Amino acid sequence: MPERMSRCSACGNDPPLCERCRDQQLLWCGSAALRAGDEWAASVARQLHGRGSPPSEWPPWPDYDGSERVRSIALRKVDHRDEAVAEELAKLCWKHAAWRYERLRIEWRSR
Repeated sequence: MPERMSRCSACGNDPPLCERCRDQQLLWCGSAALRAGDEWAASVARQLHGRGSPPSEWPPWPDYDGSERVRSIALRKVDHRDEAVAEELAKLCWKHAAWRYERLRIEWRSR
């Protein structure tokens, strides 16, 4: 196995990445974005639960495009040096967090 990645002839592995390198980064970093979304949703759910809020009264997960704060949080959680890759990973993180949050609401409602 090579000790380091070979340099891309199109972008040199420097942002902005070429389409091929962006796609590769999304494959490599996608699972980390999903994990970050899981942790984000669980953290919010624990906070709401800790405040005594029943799952049936939890607010809906906020929209990504409708909230600069949510977008900023998601971008911080994925922390990628290429803007296009970071944006895609942040959307993936947010989408998975929204899904996981709803699953937690259902699970905790039945406790």
